Amino acid sequence: MRHCQQVLAIANAADFETLGTAFDFDFYITADNFSTSKPGDLLKLAAIDSSHLDVPAGMTSFRFQYTSRDLDGSPVPSTGFIAFPFAKPTQGRKFSLVAYAHGTIDVFRGCAPSSSPSFFNYDSWVPV
Repeated sequence: MRHCQQVLAIANAADFETLGTAFDFDFYITADNFSTSKPGDLLKLAAIDSSHLDVPAGMTSFRFQYTSRDLDGSPVPSTGFIAFPFAKPTQGRKFSLVAYAHGTIDVFRGCAPSSSPSFFNYDSWVPV
């Protein structure tokens, strides 16, 4: 058991060095209400502490877990994030929506772009 704790401490330190923050394992655990959900249902919503982010100031961000479908149509939990600017849109205009689907990056929960302080992974993209 002691060896496992040592390995976990090393892994957490590596996460912090790589991601700039400790990985939030609790958020990425499949939600308790997943088994009764249908595609499109929101399972979890959590505000992201902006002090842990490496993105432009002036926005508030949330990560969310929702139900989607896999290739054979079975329900599968997925995650994403959304960011809202603090400013109001110019009179007579609305804010544009930017949507990005990164596809599968890896099998580890920590590889999801919503887990990164820059909202990207493996230099795949950067929000502007």
